[in-house]
Amino acid sequence: MNNRKHLFLKGVQAGIPVFIGYFSASIAFGLLAVTAGLSVWEATLFSLVSTTGAGQFMSINLMMLGVSPVEAVFSVFLLNFRYMLMSTSLSLKIDFPHTIDKFITAYCVTDENFSVISAREGKVPVPFVYGLQITAYLGWAGGTLTGALGGSVLPPSFQEATGVALYALFAALLVPEIRKEKRNLLVALFAGGLNSLFVMGLHWPAGWSFVTAMMISAVSASMVITEKEEEAYA
Repeated sequence: MNNRKHLFLKGVQAGIPVFIGYFSASIAFGLLAVTAGLSVWEATLFSLVSTTGAGQFMSINLMMLGVSPVEAVFSVFLLNFRYMLMSTSLSLKIDFPHTIDKFITAYCVTDENFSVISAREGKVPVPFVYGLQITAYLGWAGGTLTGALGGSVLPPSFQEATGVALYALFAALLVPEIRKEKRNLLVALFAGGLNSLFVMGLHWPAGWSFVTAMMISAVSASMVITEKEEEAYA
């Protein structure tokens, strides 16, 4: 029992930097959610049941654009598909004593939690994972509540200005990928160009144009990258 408690506290310690990052980012989400028309408790509940970060920001953006629920669900599913791959990897990395632990830990698989767990050597004990995930979870939900409460009392002009948080978030996600691989910039530009063509040129609904542009650019990029890698190893 003492060993499990020690491992749990180690997880909490490892999760503190994630907590800080999540708390600050989710304040922006809480502000944006209230600006989009959600109540304080709806915004907080959103973060309690869906710890997807970028997916939540996208959901709010699509809601503000007035897209249909089907379009929104499909768009967020594509964005969050990476979590399925992360969960598969973690199922081999974490030492699960019981099957139920797999279901519980899968609920809070995020990019940051995945990075922390993957960076540890050998099998990672479940108590450590619980400590890490609970700490990160509280940071995201707590920041959302703080931002939503602040947004409910801020003047409308300030609330409208929080809309830039969405673009700042996706820029923050894109820039590191471009630094790692320059051709990711071309993929992003290609996807943005397609989306603009579908919306402004073909007058498609915003939701389906986004989904189609995402799928075409992802498939095209994977085909080009695969061909280049095959040539490199030929």
